[in-house]
Amino acid sequence: MDLVSLVGVVAVVGGIGGVFNGLHINTRSDLDPTDSAVDEVKDEKKKEAVKKVIKKSGPAVFGSYIFNVVSGALAAAVSWAAYGPYALEYVFGGPQRQPDAPAYGLTLAALATAVVIGLGGPRWLTNERDKALLKQAADESAGTKASPTKRKLMERADPKQQAQIAGIDIG
Repeated sequence: MDLVSLVGVVAVVGGIGGVFNGLHINTRSDLDPTDSAVDEVKDEKKKEAVKKVIKKSGPAVFGSYIFNVVSGALAAAVSWAAYGPYALEYVFGGPQRQPDAPAYGLTLAALATAVVIGLGGPRWLTNERDKALLKQAADESAGTKASPTKRKLMERADPKQQAQIAGIDIG
């Protein structure tokens, strides 16, 4: 079996792992429009605003599953490329048999490392954004009257939902 076929097999198996991650990611928020805390919001306009914040759309969830399958496949292929038996194989360039040719090139492990850095950078930035959203939600909540209903909603929400709920004046 050639190198590309081996990477393909590993990627398919990694995609299967991505399905399970997609299940986990898409159920990350425990907040639901039918949550009892939503019913505690008395003002109908505010209740609708809260429901709008926590509503998840079908296409976005489906897109998240696709993303997780693809990222699982990519992660498995990258791991195998970096640590598998062919990690030190040159994909581009490499030692030449001619005396004047440069001996540098790009190995499979170097390509895999570049992919990991490419994936890790956005993840780091996303975590920084979530941290900023959580700080904003905490600041907005601290500046208002303590609301047990808002606290219940925010406990089960993801960072973006928390920031949005914090901005709603829930009595």
